Amino acid sequence: MERGWLGVMIQEVTPELAESFNLKEPAGALVSEVMPDSPADKAGIKRGDVITKFDGQSIGAFSELSRLAAKTKPGSTVEVEINRRVNTSTSR
Repeated sequence: MERGWLGVMIQEVTPELAESFNLKEPAGALVSEVMPDSPADKAGIKRGDVITKFDGQSIGAFSELSRLAAKTKPGSTVEVEINRRVNTSTSR
């Protein structure tokens, strides 16, 4: 059986990380690495993004993302919701 693959390494969103991303709760999957030429790379997902929804389903524990991605038919297009921390500092 073929399994879907997103092409990211992920980690848990801790309470501290949730606060820094202005998330209401520590949920989702923090992207620690994006594999080159992977579906995630082609979709514009970046290191440091927090994936909060995958194919319409909320990601509570970070491990849920792997399970949902694996159940997706390879080559399918799914909607992924992310939270991206924007650097608002300016340099002079």
